Amino acid sequence: MRSPRLSLVFFLFTLISFAQKANYNVALIPDSLKQNANAVVRLDQMDITIASQRSMNIKTQRVVTVLNEKGLRHIDAYQHYDKTTSISNIEAIVYDAAGNEIKKIKRKDFKDQSAVSGSTLFSDSRVVYLSYTPISYPFTIAYSCETETSNTAFIPRWYFLGGYNVSVEKCVLNVSYPSDLGFKKRNFSFLDII
Repeated sequence: MRSPRLSLVFFLFTLISFAQKANYNVALIPDSLKQNANAVVRLDQMDITIASQRSMNIKTQRVVTVLNEKGLRHIDAYQHYDKTTSISNIEAIVYDAAGNEIKKIKRKDFKDQSAVSGSTLFSDSRVVYLSYTPISYPFTIAYSCETETSNTAFIPRWYFLGGYNVSVEKCVLNVSYPSDLGFKKRNFSFLDII
């Protein structure tokens, strides 16, 4: 006979694991977000941790449901790197319209090329990007990437609107840093940039 404690722990673990699994069924997207859209950004999250003046960690998560061929350009599954920036993890998972996983894409399946056009042979700037050809529409890609950099002069740019005919369901930017770092920041609202 099983111990009640062991059963309770197993039940809680199963419940937590189930609750954390995201559901990317296209039917769950509100109609207002799909109207006139080629893609819907379900999640665009960037977590920036500045550990010191010479160490910054950036975690990016981007989940995009591509509704038609024109929406492919909104996937944005790429990452630049160079001598000061390394990619510690990069992957993508493809889901069908019902939210079922159909393919997992690891680092070795991403394309890697120079980030500079063929005019120079001496550039260390490179880009890793996902080149995916779908078998049907709509589909969803959940992309994640983690980078480490010693360049902390500026945090990465964060665009919460990616262009025309794309809807955004959720966008998050988190920046954390030690209080004694002397981090300089400027707050502004949309009214300041219009």
